[in-house]
Amino acid sequence: MYMIKLAWIYVHARIINYVAVLVVGLTLMASIVVIGVTDGMLVDMERRIRNLGEQVAISFRSPVAEEKLSAVPHMDGVRGFTPLIRDYALLKHGLITEPGVAYGIDLKKEMQFSSLAEHLQDLKLDTDNPQWYAPGTNPNGDSPAFVGINLAERLGLKAGDTMTVTYSPPGSDKLISRNFFVSSIFSSGSPLKDRNGFFISLADARKLFMTAAEQEIHGVSGLSFFLNDPQQANNLEVPIIKNVVPALGLSYRGIYSTTWQRRWKSIHDGMAYENMLMEVVLFFMNISSGFCVFAVLATLASRRVKDVGLLRCLGARRGNTIAIFLFVGLFIGLMGIVVGVGAGYLVGLNLSDIWEFLTGQPFYSPQLFGHTSPPVIYVWKVAVYAGSALLISLISALYPAISAGCREPVTALKEE
Repeated sequence: MYMIKLAWIYVHARIINYVAVLVVGLTLMASIVVIGVTDGMLVDMERRIRNLGEQVAISFRSPVAEEKLSAVPHMDGVRGFTPLIRDYALLKHGLITEPGVAYGIDLKKEMQFSSLAEHLQDLKLDTDNPQWYAPGTNPNGDSPAFVGINLAERLGLKAGDTMTVTYSPPGSDKLISRNFFVSSIFSSGSPLKDRNGFFISLADARKLFMTAAEQEIHGVSGLSFFLNDPQQANNLEVPIIKNVVPALGLSYRGIYSTTWQRRWKSIHDGMAYENMLMEVVLFFMNISSGFCVFAVLATLASRRVKDVGLLRCLGARRGNTIAIFLFVGLFIGLMGIVVGVGAGYLVGLNLSDIWEFLTGQPFYSPQLFGHTSPPVIYVWKVAVYAGSALLISLISALYPAISAGCREPVTALKEE
């Protein structure tokens, strides 16, 4: 018991010991805040991608009459589905032309499941009775569209502008062009939709992309499924296909399917890899804090030579002396963990407010992120960082402790 008390006295004996505590704490705080920010960005991007639609998407080679969709059975794990027409087209505004991906949707059905309404910058939608544009804002009566923010920037578009959408049917030299009224710009965080996507109504998508016969049957070329647990998209893809294809009387040969997890795998894996590299860098930061603990304890051991000699003369064993200095390292590590975890949570959860107060600028640039991505602090990661900080503190204390414990009593007193 005296070893713990003596170690605690040594911790309080010098200001430099509190510097070591602060270094351990600041390093741990930095780890929590940085990884919390990067994890938050990853989680937020994933949430926005999967909640904008097409968690599981099925496309048909030949359009299916919309009335047949009532035959699609209810499936376990599926919240619902919406009809979809997706195709490629050219968008023109002024002298600028850009390729885009059109998403023809039933806005009312989409609002039952999708988070699209949250991402519109210029229009508020009533989810019970959504309208493509506010009354009186479309004087020419052009077909309405929601355009992705990056696509709009490249075209120089803003809400209220008119753009021309041109489509060339496969195997034909004919060009079909229609004017669309930009009723709102959306910023979802979904890379493909923000960069190249625009939403139009199912009726307008049929007029633009389908033949007269396909328009006659109110055809749709795909379905967008929304799941109870979007993380199960890859597992539910095959069961969904096996239920949908027979119900619609289709052939499996004419079916194409995908999931949000596969579509965004490269982006998700890239961000996850960056997070891993960041964690490696932070690990080396923890090691650097260990050198501070090592220097402090080495100094402490050299300053306590007389104490070591007296303890050994009074009957203390080498192991007891070693344990005293190890306890000092343990206390420094534990105190640093308390400081670091507390400061990490405090700064991490209020990072945006702190940054804006200090700089007057938002922490997340609206041009880059579109939304605030609050840090996500995982308890298990905090536990790992705290455990590694404590382990590094103990390892750093090991050599000074052994060095002090191996001194012979007479030699220690003679050196003093």
